[in-house]
Formats: sequence, structure tokens, C-alpha cells
Amino acid sequence: MVTVLSPQSLMKTIRPPRASSPRGMTLIETTAVLGVLLMLLSLLFLGARAWKNGSDRAGCVLTLRNIQVAVRSYQNSYGFQPGDTPAPSNGSSDIARLLLDRDYLTSSCYEAVTGASPCVGGGFYQRTDASVFPQVGVLYAQCSLMNTGRHCPDAYDSW
Repeated sequence: MVTVLSPQSLMKTIRPPRASSPRGMTLIETTAVLGVLLMLLSLLFLGARAWKNGSDRAGCVLTLRNIQVAVRSYQNSYGFQPGDTPAPSNGSSDIARLLLDRDYLTSSCYEAVTGASPCVGGGFYQRTDASVFPQVGVLYAQCSLMNTGRHCPDAYDSW
């Protein structure tokens, strides 16, 4: 038995070729996507830089606070007045050295206050007089970036 296909059934099985649609993205679409990605990337870098500057400032202010609290604690514990000079110990009347010897300061804070290690933001710590207790409201050590306002504590009277 031979099956004869009618023209109607042939038309149902044979599909006309589809017009090919372009695949992929055009140059304009690719450029727009790259532009958006670059803008997002630049915002990410700006945010990261602001975060880094803020953390550098916080680290510097924390170091200054630790040094100041150690100086005031030592001064109050041993009865020194602002402007006093401690008696030399181990041949030195450097207050920072006394604080390190008596465990008021950590070695990292001592290195910072003596200038052996820089501030986390790239500045350096300096003291006006290493062997004199500062007046109330005056910091024992200051960061060189305090003049720029970047590493200046908001208030340090209570330290």
C-alpha cells in the first residue's frame, strides 16, 4: 500500500524558512553597557577611598587618644602637675619611655610617639617637649596631618 500525500498535508509538514534574527549585541548596546559598568566601578573606587580615609583618621585619632590617656594616667598616678618634668629613669626623663617601662603604653604607641613608625595615614607624630607633662587641654603628641584637618580629633579636653 502506497500512501499518497495530499498538497494540504505537505504544506503542514514543510515549514517555510524563518528570517534569521541577529544574534548578540550591537556596538551601541555594548558601548552603553560598558559605560554603565565604568560608572559603577568609579563610584565603587570613590566609596573605597572615602572609607580608607575615614579609617585612617579613626586609627590616628585612636592612637593620639591612647597616648594622651597614658600620659594623664601616669601623671595622676604619680602626682605630677602640668609642666612638671619627671625624674630621670634609666638615664632618660622622656615621658614616653617611662610610660613604656611601666606598661602604660604599648610598644606600637611608643614607636608612633617617638617617630619610629608613621601615622596610618602617612603623617608622623611629634611632641613639643618630650620630658614635660602638657597643660590640661593640650595634647602630648600631635599628628603632622592635624593642620590639614584630616587627623584632628573633634574634642580632646576630656582625654
